[in-house]
Amino acid sequence: MHACIKPRILLTAIVMLGLSLRTWQIAENPVGLHGDEASIGYNAYSLLKTGKDQNGKFLPLAIDQFGDYRPAGYHYLDIPFVAVLGLNALAVRLPAALFGTATIVVFFLLIQTLFKRELLALLASLFLAISPWHVTISRATSESVIALFFVILGTWLWLSGRLRTAALSFVASFLFYHA
Repeated sequence: MHACIKPRILLTAIVMLGLSLRTWQIAENPVGLHGDEASIGYNAYSLLKTGKDQNGKFLPLAIDQFGDYRPAGYHYLDIPFVAVLGLNALAVRLPAALFGTATIVVFFLLIQTLFKRELLALLASLFLAISPWHVTISRATSESVIALFFVILGTWLWLSGRLRTAALSFVASFLFYHA
């Protein structure tokens, strides 16, 4: 890599690109909230105000959304966003966009740890930052993007010898996505 261009500057630029792709007009695009997004937003609001989900369950670990029980992680994660921003599309979608952006950084760390090549890690991070799949799920209240963050973080921590923290990260992934 050219000595004048610092890897941290490049990674920062890649992360800023990823952040802008994930947050630019996030409240307006995609248009309207899909059913899962509306349910997550309402449940976050209900949990904030009453401690109960839409079905009247007190602090549930899983929430029944349209006949399937989903882990409640995103609902709880969304509470501070709804409290500060109000019950709207921005508050519901922003956590996924921020975790999608953070995934770019942990992906860089994972690739650098695996291959010991900074340029490869930067390229991999760039490709994730502009990946249409990852950008799309990061913009649409996707629990899977948050689970992916915790799986990649856990893998990096495990490879770095931080086994207890890695285990916590892997467990956290189950709070956001079920197979």
